[in-house]
Amino acid sequence: MDLEKKIIELEAKIKLLEDKLNNITFGDNNTITFSSSSFGTVAFGDNSEANFHNCAADSVINGNFENTEDILDEIESLLDDAEDRLDDIENRIDDTEDRLDVIVERIEDLENYIDDNE
Repeated sequence: MDLEKKIIELEAKIKLLEDKLNNITFGDNNTITFSSSSFGTVAFGDNSEANFHNCAADSVINGNFENTEDILDEIESLLDDAEDRLDDIENRIDDTEDRLDVIVERIEDLENYIDDNE
């Protein structure tokens, strides 16, 4: 799968996520309202209140998540790694394009040489 196609797929997934997030409202005092959304599992910390309107939720979990900061740090690290890999891919694409340019030049030179010597 080429990079451009992968980027298009990621953009579509981001758009889908944005559309889903538009159905979530964060209020005062840990109040969250969901409208027209579907979820597999929803988890909330202590003293949180969630309201569901026209939503399909498989399960709702209320509890204290002491390791949330660790989880967020891990997610941030994974995102950093993904960005690094994407940078590497872009650099390799640039290198490949440069090599292809050299190859095209050589082919053109060879064609010109053949034309001149016919």
